[in-house]
Amino acid sequence: MNLTLAKRLALLPVLALLMAATTLVDPVPLRAPPELTSQEIIKALHGTLVKRGWILGKEEGDAVDATLYVRSHSLTVRFALKEREVHMNYVDSVNFDYDELRSGRRVIHRKYDQWMRNFTIALAQDLQAAAYAKRT
Repeated sequence: MNLTLAKRLALLPVLALLMAATTLVDPVPLRAPPELTSQEIIKALHGTLVKRGWILGKEEGDAVDATLYVRSHSLTVRFALKEREVHMNYVDSVNFDYDELRSGRRVIHRKYDQWMRNFTIALAQDLQAAAYAKRT
């Protein structure tokens, strides 16, 4: 009986992690307005990242890795421009409960979706503003 209780107690941290975690799904690529050139899209992307507190890291072609630090958490995402779409892909994190399960399913803290949704909205607004400014 005590062995069964000990096994159940050993599962508590795993269950707590799964309750706080959600499936990691990278955001749908964001389509840039047709008025903007690739350079203008990248400039708007960098501006949004800096304005939202992300630290720019390694740049490679039309891609940049950026890290967001909040308290004891950090999140690194690769932002890449491909065919006029900004792709956002998880790279790494600290204290964000990331795990890859045996099934291959990736899980992460439930705040990941919210942080990425907030960023995607801000980027969409900045891209629209850049396109509007170019038209006027």
